[in-house]
Amino acid sequence: MAPFDALHGYSPSFLPLIPVDSPTVGAVDTLLQERQQLDKLLRENLLLAQNRMKQQVDKQRSKRQFDVGEWVYLKLQPYRQASVSVRHSLKLSPKYYGPYQIIAKYGTVAYKLLLPPTSSIHPVFHFSMLKKKLGNNVTPLVDLPTMNEEQVVVALEQVLQTRTITTD
Repeated sequence: MAPFDALHGYSPSFLPLIPVDSPTVGAVDTLLQERQQLDKLLRENLLLAQNRMKQQVDKQRSKRQFDVGEWVYLKLQPYRQASVSVRHSLKLSPKYYGPYQIIAKYGTVAYKLLLPPTSSIHPVFHFSMLKKKLGNNVTPLVDLPTMNEEQVVVALEQVLQTRTITTD
């Protein structure tokens, strides 16, 4: 059921938007002119609303760009990345790691970092996970967290036996 049907209880009447120049009955001609004006007004209001929403969203967007060779801090999210160890208190775990050097740029939003060889995470990150290194006085954690043996996800190789339980 269309939303119009649910709201009004009947299907909308279809009046094609034919040119006003065509010879028609006077009442139909005025009705078509009113519909064209209403259609124009609705389109203008829709464009105004879209522009207003775009302006509000653009206030929150950041235009960060990094160059190859720059140093950045890496933001890791242990609750989303399975290859990062989960600590007992996520609030107290470090927010940024690094600094790491950018060695490649893929497209406009992805960057490859020069991570230590002991890291177990993929080296390509979205720009929202990176923060530019400014100055020399801030030195957060350089070593990436290691993965615990308990966090390893075991994949199923083969189903050996099945059974069906029926409930009455």
